[in-house]
Amino acid sequence: MAHALLSPSGMPAAIRCLAKPHRERGLPEQSSSFADEGTAAHFLMEQCLLENKDAKDFQGLRIQVKDGLTEFNTAGQYPVGLDMIGPMQKALDYVRAVADGATIYTEQKLSIAHITGEHWHKVTGAVCFKNDAGQFVDFDDGAIYAAEEVEPATGTTDVWIIKGGVAHSIDLKWGMGVQVYAEGNEQQEMYTDAGLQEFDLLGDVEEVHLHILQPRLQHFDEAKLTRAELDARIELIRQASKEIAFLPVEDLAATPGDKQCRFCKASATCAERTAFTTELIVGEFVDLDKGFVKVEMPQAEKLLAQSFGVKPAAITFHAATFDEVVQADTSDYFTVKKPNIRPSLEAAEAKLPDASDERLATLMDAADMIEGFAKAVRAEVERRLLAGKFTDARYKLVEGRQGARSWTSEEEAEAALKAMRLKVDQMYDFKLISPTTAEKVLKEANPRKWNKLQPLIGRSDGKPSVAPASDKRPALSMAIAEQFEQLPAEVEQPVAEDNFDDLV
Repeated sequence: MAHALLSPSGMPAAIRCLAKPHRERGLPEQSSSFADEGTAAHFLMEQCLLENKDAKDFQGLRIQVKDGLTEFNTAGQYPVGLDMIGPMQKALDYVRAVADGATIYTEQKLSIAHITGEHWHKVTGAVCFKNDAGQFVDFDDGAIYAAEEVEPATGTTDVWIIKGGVAHSIDLKWGMGVQVYAEGNEQQEMYTDAGLQEFDLLGDVEEVHLHILQPRLQHFDEAKLTRAELDARIELIRQASKEIAFLPVEDLAATPGDKQCRFCKASATCAERTAFTTELIVGEFVDLDKGFVKVEMPQAEKLLAQSFGVKPAAITFHAATFDEVVQADTSDYFTVKKPNIRPSLEAAEAKLPDASDERLATLMDAADMIEGFAKAVRAEVERRLLAGKFTDARYKLVEGRQGARSWTSEEEAEAALKAMRLKVDQMYDFKLISPTTAEKVLKEANPRKWNKLQPLIGRSDGKPSVAPASDKRPALSMAIAEQFEQLPAEVEQPVAEDNFDDLV
């Protein structure tokens, strides 16, 4: 069945931008190698838990992610090697420590309809929502379906455990770009509530623990809620879902922000995001009206066009009235529309050194969003060019830089080079393995040898790095920071995320 419109993974964004589900409707699904790698990691975790095995027991196998199916396959893109085994085992150890002998439920498909009201038409897959009158209303055309024609929308939780009066909902995050926290995580709150509906039929659970596992970042986070606290948070999600489902589209707020815009499929064409991002960049620094140049001296139309690099059609002559001349000391003038915001952006950058700390912090709050906006613009232009629907002559498709040269067949190339009697040191590149690779090879297989290497391993200190106040790492003292005063501070940048079902 199709992915839920108001899925747990999408709810953190939807609850902050109610217009988002409508605007993304019908747009192509986004995926990436990072998303598929995350899917492969979730599959490996599931197999380990189902078969009660460790990650190393699957070493040498390959995982294929294709057409919605994930399986072990010799043609798989993702080999179960040391890079995957190490972090996965840390996640498995965490889950088993939490369970401590209790039953572990993995990859459970759970109904979320009691939260969002969302259902699917069994035959067509159309999305519909249950209203207060108990009717199932088609999301797109308002058609009414009978109860027997629909089934509830679902979400799939990674790991679910009940131990005594405590329920544990555990979510694996394979990505390394954005650190995710359990507190205030609407995705985990929905999975937890859905799990209670499925597994806590007698209402014995009094407390819930939400867990986030990011083993490749060495990040394991937990938040604890009472049943009443969870119910209050779920009610907020329920009310937002009703607004999305039943309010007119024009009444739904499109509210830009980092969390809701980061992976929005409609971001490049969202007027609100464009206005918000532009204002963040140039607000208080430059006047956006400077996209129009006022020319007091009457000049010939062609000369103006040539001077400002535009076509004559872009020149508009304004004949001042007598009242304007008298009251505002205004004479005849031209305005020239400059189809370029580069001067505004350059002016904004030049004024950054004089900006207040508050203004810079506001810009830092949205730094990821601004960068994401630029990427979304590039992606949308590329999409339209590829579709042959981009009409502005300022951009075109060209062939990019060629990839690095490689042997079409390493086996044949190796045989040819041997026939040419090249020496081994001429045919092959040798390089000492890194401490990271040595750890993967030796730490578990031969701990004694690995310990002998410790005195030979060094590591430079981390440079100061700008991070939000919510980051759990302690702030550097000024005494420590002064040691790095000659070095520029780093600003942490996110990289591509993993499975889109696992986003913030």
